[in-house]
Amino acid sequence: MNEFKIDPNMKNRASRFIIIRRGKSEDRKELFQVTMESIAALCAKDYTCEQLQCLLRDKTERFRQGIKLGETIFVAQLEGKIIGYSSLLSRSIGAMFVLPQYARQGVGKKLLETIEAEAIARDLKFLIAIASLTGVPFYQACGYRCLENYSLSIGDREIGSQINIPCIRMKKKLLPGINTKQTVNLDRWIAIKKITKFIFKADRIYQKKSQ
Repeated sequence: MNEFKIDPNMKNRASRFIIIRRGKSEDRKELFQVTMESIAALCAKDYTCEQLQCLLRDKTERFRQGIKLGETIFVAQLEGKIIGYSSLLSRSIGAMFVLPQYARQGVGKKLLETIEAEAIARDLKFLIAIASLTGVPFYQACGYRCLENYSLSIGDREIGSQINIPCIRMKKKLLPGINTKQTVNLDRWIAIKKITKFIFKADRIYQKKSQ
C-alpha cells in the first residue's frame, strides 16, 4: 500500500466549515466507510499488509455486531457528509478516525476536544488512549503522554492464528470538571460573600453617622 497524499486544495476547508454532532444509529454505514478508508490509507506506513488486513477484518466484524454498549459517538460532518468520528467508552477513547483526504486539517483535534469536554462533563479526571503507531504524534501534540507499549492480539480467522498489532497506551490528565453540586455551592458562596460585603459597608456607614 502506498502512503496517502493529502490534496492541498482541501487544506483548512474542513476546519472552517465542519460541524460536530452526536452520532446516530443511521450513521453506521458512513462510520464504517470512514474507518476502512482511514486504516487502509493512513496506517499503511506503520503496519505490515498482514496487520492491516487483520485490522480491517476485525473492524468489519465489529460493525457487523454493532456499536459497543455505552459508547458515545461524535461525528464530524462537512456539507452533509461524515468525514470523521470519535467515541468515548468509559474512561477510554474508543475510536478516532478521519477520512484520509481530511487528515491533518484540524478535524481530529476538534473531535478529540469534543470527547475531552464530554469526559470533563462526566467528572472524569483523565482519559486513556490505545493509540496506533500512526496516531501517537497526534495524541502527543494534544497533550497525551506515552505510558507503555501495548499489543492488540486479534484472532484472524483467515489464517487461523493471532496477529499482534503494536500500539502505545497513552494518558492525559483533564481539567477537573465542576458538577452541579459544586456549581450550587459556588453560587451560594458568591451570594454569601456579597451579602457580607453589603452588611460590612452598611455597618461602616452607620458607625460614621453615630459619631
